Amino acid sequence: MKLLKRFATAILSVSIMTGISSVGEPLRLKADAANGAVSYRQALNNWDSKFTSEMRDLSRDYYWNNKDGGTYSHSACDHSRYGTKNCNSVDYHAAYEYKGQIYQQANEKNEPSNQCFGFAYKLAQHFWGTDYYIRRKTNNSYTDPKVGDNVRLNFTAMDANGKERNIGHSIFITGISGSDITFADCNADLNDCKIRWKASEYYDSFEVVNGRSKGKNMVKVTKDYLKSHTEYYYRPIIKGDFNSNDRIDSSDVNQFKSYLKYGNTGSNPTEMYDINSDGKITEADYTQLQYYANLSYVDGHLFGTGSVDEYYTDRYNIDDGFVYENGIYESNGDGTAAFVKPFLKETQSFIVRSSVKDSNGRSYTVTDIGGDYQGPVKNMGGKLKSIVVPSTIKRIKPFAFCNTPLQKFIFNGNNSNLRTIDGCAFYNCANLQSLDLRYCPYLSSIGDSAFSGCNSLQSINLPYGISTITLGKYSGIFDSGKGNKTTIYVNNLKTSITPSSNYQLLKFYGNNDIQLWRSGKISLCGKIFKVYDNDRLIARQASTYGTLPAPQ
Repeated sequence: MKLLKRFATAILSVSIMTGISSVGEPLRLKADAANGAVSYRQALNNWDSKFTSEMRDLSRDYYWNNKDGGTYSHSACDHSRYGTKNCNSVDYHAAYEYKGQIYQQANEKNEPSNQCFGFAYKLAQHFWGTDYYIRRKTNNSYTDPKVGDNVRLNFTAMDANGKERNIGHSIFITGISGSDITFADCNADLNDCKIRWKASEYYDSFEVVNGRSKGKNMVKVTKDYLKSHTEYYYRPIIKGDFNSNDRIDSSDVNQFKSYLKYGNTGSNPTEMYDINSDGKITEADYTQLQYYANLSYVDGHLFGTGSVDEYYTDRYNIDDGFVYENGIYESNGDGTAAFVKPFLKETQSFIVRSSVKDSNGRSYTVTDIGGDYQGPVKNMGGKLKSIVVPSTIKRIKPFAFCNTPLQKFIFNGNNSNLRTIDGCAFYNCANLQSLDLRYCPYLSSIGDSAFSGCNSLQSINLPYGISTITLGKYSGIFDSGKGNKTTIYVNNLKTSITPSSNYQLLKFYGNNDIQLWRSGKISLCGKIFKVYDNDRLIARQASTYGTLPAPQ
């Protein structure tokens, strides 16, 4: 990834001027539709409250017409007598087709639309806060509906002359539960523009009676129903989603690099490349696009909305990693990965998965905790109090949990693969009271200052496993100014001191921890274990369980 970044920077430094000069310099884009604009995920998160607000403004008995002189009326339209004279309308932007799909162009040719499509389009504007939509033709393959889709249904019926007539209706999806669809629409009977909220049924066929289209057989609207009857649907455009697959991925990143090198050779609006909405296209947009590409779920910045920073202050930056289930992970380059930190800053508890996938679908076994560049400033997160880690973890890296308010560290399972706790791994975890390592039979070393600043730490439970656990390398696992007392428990399951291999060996390196033992800041408790100062045996506890006095 670092090589890619250096390569990309080299390309950008040479080609930004080439790409931008091809469309004019300085490049200034159309102003954002900032009022009420939201990010894609923010719109979904606020969906219920927005829906309630829309329903409160429009009662179930209203009609979307101007017969009473306003936007909505208590009186029905009469299309058979007056046509669309009393119907309201919404301007929507003229579309052009690109690779079989149609984009809406803002500020170009505006066309009015009324009745069902106009109402569904109006709701889309209110919910998404943008006028930019992609229209997808479905050819009866609408298999992945999403909340917020403006769906155009299509039916056919024969008139009195035996001529086939196309009949259409638009709905706005407001909810999906399993296979069932709920929606809002108006003019469902193609006659009066009456508004329906939380609708779940529509006609499965039509007939032509006295020249008018009339629905037959009300049925439940499901995913299969949409697959059979959808002609096309509108969905808001995400900035940078150049291949229109509803997410930002590596192909979008490559297309952005092509734009910077060759200019806008395709049919995508130039505004789509202004990822951070600052009115120009620079390396900052490329960096932001890479950030989106690292997300493992559909997200992004709606075409035409406000500043990215306004909506993403609750998240940590991703450097060389990827996101999986709201956790940031880094590849180790060998099919394994390290958990770095939660993605959301407000996270207080987190469960690390044993297996994760990046945005390209590659799977990794999680073997490490902590990032390669973690330190006192760049830490696990300011709110994390509890973490559960899988048995696949072999190493807790330096500064992995430093300066976090961590209170609980829990292993998922009773046979952990943990081998190493690196230096400063729990540095300044002032709220951590205990650490249970009993189910880590392969633990062999704990690094210098692993528990420095852990002034609430009352106990560490060590396992019985391999013959030697080294504590510290040069100075010791605690700091010399340790203020509280910590008991180290040795959980040896053996019952006899013979053979000698039954002894659990503890080797303190550096004189600091030995002095803390002698001063009463550390106590050692258990049975059948030996204590070494470097490689020199200084004390042993026999088969009787108890506290081992420190040598003086």
